Amino acid sequence: FDLGNLYKSYFDIVYEYTCYCAIPVDKRKDYRKMVYEILSNEGLYIGILFPVGKKHSEGGPPFGVDIKSTKEKFMRYFKILSCNTNPISIERRLGKEKVIILKK
Repeated sequence: FDLGNLYKSYFDIVYEYTCYCAIPVDKRKDYRKMVYEILSNEGLYIGILFPVGKKHSEGGPPFGVDIKSTKEKFMRYFKILSCNTNPISIERRLGKEKVIILKK
């Protein structure tokens, strides 16, 4: 999570799919901070968050994503532009993915 040291304000967009769910809950703060650091001013974070609704007690990876809590935590760094159910999820993930778009 030290990309911020190498790529400070370097990227206009960070797109991720199933990266966030691979990070243990206690390390996600470091991830959010790193994404903020590597994005340029007005940069966008586009994430497909999965598995929404899975309880943290179920373990992982993938570790569960509580969408309400996740949005609140990202809001410390970003403005939420949208957060919607992924309309093109593969069948076994229908209703378990959210597409979130944030602006620095």
